Order: sequence, then C-alpha cells, then structure tokens
Amino acid sequence: MDPLEDETRRIGGSLAEAFPSHAHHPVRAIDDKAIDLASRDAELRAALFRFVDVVPACRSLDDLARHLAALLDEVDERPPPLDAAMRMASSKAGARALGLAAVAGVRHMAHRFIVGETPRDAMRLVRRLWEDGVAVSLDLLGEATVTVQEADRYAERCADALRSLHDASTSWPERPWLELDSAGTVPRANLSVKVSALTPLLRPEAPELGKRDAGERLRPLLRLARRLEAHLHVDMESLDSLDAVMEVVLELLDEEELAIIPRW
Repeated sequence: MDPLEDETRRIGGSLAEAFPSHAHHPVRAIDDKAIDLASRDAELRAALFRFVDVVPACRSLDDLARHLAALLDEVDERPPPLDAAMRMASSKAGARALGLAAVAGVRHMAHRFIVGETPRDAMRLVRRLWEDGVAVSLDLLGEATVTVQEADRYAERCADALRSLHDASTSWPERPWLELDSAGTVPRANLSVKVSALTPLLRPEAPELGKRDAGERLRPLLRLARRLEAHLHVDMESLDSLDAVMEVVLELLDEEELAIIPRW
C-alpha cells in the first residue's frame, strides 16, 4: 500500500474511533438511508450537510423547519419523503413536527462527522492527534446565518474555541515538525472560521454591506488570535462569495493593528 494512503487510513481510523458509538441504535437504518440518498445526488448531499452545519445557530423548532425547507427548496429533484417534508413546513403545526424530526435526525446523523458538541469535548482527540504527529484545524458547525443574533453567537463561539484551543495546547508535548516551517513558527492552536456565518448580509449581488458587517465580527477574532498567537484559518467557502471573503480579509489585514509583518 502507498505510504500516504496508509497514513491517511490510520488518521481516518483514529478520527472514527472518537465518534460516539451508535452501532445498534434503531435509527442507524435511517442514517444509512439518508447517506445513501445523499450519495446519489450532489445537490441533495450539499443541502443535507449544510443543514447539519447550520443547526447550532437555530434557536427554535420554527428556525429548524425554515432552514431545512429553504435548503431543500434548492434541490431540483427531491425524493418523495423530502417533498412531504416541504409540505409540512407550510403550516405551523407541520413546521413544529418537522423541526422535531430534524432535531432527532441531526442528532443521530451528526455523530458520523462531529467529534464533540463543544470545543472542550474535542480536546482529548485533538491532543491525541498532536501526540501522533498530526496537526488539525478545528471547524465549528454553523454556516450561513439569517439573523444578527445568530452571527453574534457564532462569533462568540469562535472566540471561546480559540481560548479553549490555546489553553489546551500549552500542555501538549513538543512536536518540532508541526511547529516550524520554512517561514517560521506555526501556531499550535488552529481554528477555521466561515465569514458567511459572521453576517446575515453577505450577498453576491451586493457584497459591500455584508463585508462591513462581517468585518465587525472578524476583526475582534483576528485581534484575539494575534494576542493568543493562534492561527485563524479563513474558510473560502463557495465560489459565489469567494471575492467578497477575500476582500474583507485582505482589507482587515491591511489595517495598521492587524497588518501582517513578514517573518523573513
């Protein structure tokens, strides 16, 4: 076997072992069916995974139903069960039932892709990977937000995750090959951030307002990352927001307090 493939399989196995076990859960068959459906349709797969990603930002069953219906509405050819779900969302009682079903479904499906409910829950695995010679970037669930409150909560969660990573990483053993590269020191703490989750206003047809709004939440995170000597990885996301994301990041890094100082 190719050494790279062998190492990839080993790391994948280590991640899989950290997932909570649901091997004999009766909902496992539903999980398998959802994965099977998603594997056949790229649009459906994208919608389902985006929904799992946005669930933490929802604060009511109505929120869940609205997000799920909106994401499924983007799928051109939906299986009959999903068409039924769309019809349910049109009434208040149906939306509540759909929200409850979505909560149950996400809880049982997400264990395949999510290591912990909070950054602190993930620290044991992150440390173990570090000890094995693997550095990671922690990625919080939460993608496109629809309210200012959701964007504020996402920014707060990112700040909390940065602090948790920094505090935990101080006790990790030295791994010189992970902490240095050709340009200098590589921070141990690494967090991925989605700019689209930092504002509900990021729109390809009118990017300026979204850029300003996202910048107001990204700026404090960049300050915090610099103070903690952590790495903030900006997720470039979808192509329709690529230019706006690039512009807001470069504009912030051009500000005097955040200007990048070359390390050479």
